[in-house]
Amino acid sequence: MYKYIVLLCCMNILSIHSIIAQEYSTISLEQAIEIATKQDPSLILAELNVMQSDKQAKVGLAFQPTQISLSGEEFNFDGISGVQSLNIQQNFYMPGVSEKYKAYNRSKSKKYAAISKLTKKEVVRNVESAYYRLAIAKQELSVRQNAKSIYVDFLERSKESYRVGESNKIAMVTAENMLKKAELNIDHTFHEIEMARSLFNIWLGNTGRYDVQTISTEYYKVEYANQPKDYNTHLSIYDLEKEVIERNVDIQKSNLLPQINTGVRLQSLNGDLLYFGYQIGANIPLGRGSYKRQMEATKVGLEIVDAEKAIKKREIDLRIIKLTGHLEHLGEKLEAYETDLTPSILKQIDLLKEAYQAGEGNYIEYLMTIESYDNLQLEKVQLLEDYYQNLVELKYWTSIN
Repeated sequence: MYKYIVLLCCMNILSIHSIIAQEYSTISLEQAIEIATKQDPSLILAELNVMQSDKQAKVGLAFQPTQISLSGEEFNFDGISGVQSLNIQQNFYMPGVSEKYKAYNRSKSKKYAAISKLTKKEVVRNVESAYYRLAIAKQELSVRQNAKSIYVDFLERSKESYRVGESNKIAMVTAENMLKKAELNIDHTFHEIEMARSLFNIWLGNTGRYDVQTISTEYYKVEYANQPKDYNTHLSIYDLEKEVIERNVDIQKSNLLPQINTGVRLQSLNGDLLYFGYQIGANIPLGRGSYKRQMEATKVGLEIVDAEKAIKKREIDLRIIKLTGHLEHLGEKLEAYETDLTPSILKQIDLLKEAYQAGEGNYIEYLMTIESYDNLQLEKVQLLEDYYQNLVELKYWTSIN
């Protein structure tokens, strides 16, 4: 009777979660990445920075505003006397200055484009990590539910053995505790799935309506691409930053050039009619030494960027070595599970089953071997999660796209 009650409860739990699952749309990893990259706010911000720099690169240097001034000198406050002037003045940059500003903004645009590319890689990494976490949690639930059936059967047989006097009450209580622990693990895994699904949907835009497809638990060996270590998105940003600094130096140099000063003057003298005048000249900056020292300080920034790039490259190299080594180790363990451990324990289960059916074996021993198989499958699923997460990280740090 107890067995049917437990079975009915399991069916009710599964039906509830089946109803909940119907609220979600199951999507592939490629679809998840497509959804996330269309609406991720950090990626939108990066693209807006690129758009802004592109527009600034087309404009170049803003045209200097026209200055209008009115001046006068009075000698007789009782009447109109003295000089009144209306001055209109315009300054012009030397040829080529505007182009330097355009070049500076173009270099900024390229830098922001590289940042946008790196931001997209980060979004993809986060989506892939969340996708695999949810998929593996669902695989873990499947294994734990299979394991629970063993403890249900074990409890039924323990009760029957106790009823007919073949065993004491200790075996039955032990079976009850093992079943309670299995149910607790299942409940915890349901919680992990809900948490993983919530995080997954946040990366997809916080819609809360997507679920992941089931992934294979079969291990497949991944060939690690021998990507160039001296040039990828992470390091190319430093090269582009140097270009921005160099263009900034060119702008500072242009500040040492004179500006053409032009203007017209409309003047009234002692109330007479307006007189017309003009001016033309050059505004020559003084204090050129301070400009030169500023340029020297800016050029030091190039050396700083080189040092930062070297530090980042070392960090990337260390990450790649650790990730590659760990993945190779995980791959060897997963391969051992596939080719050695799993076939061996399955063979043991078949032998014990035959012995039990022939009346030569012990049912408890057979049952515990099945439990060992389920635990082995659980270990394998957990290894797969570690494998997928490290694979996502390796892809993020080595891909040049």
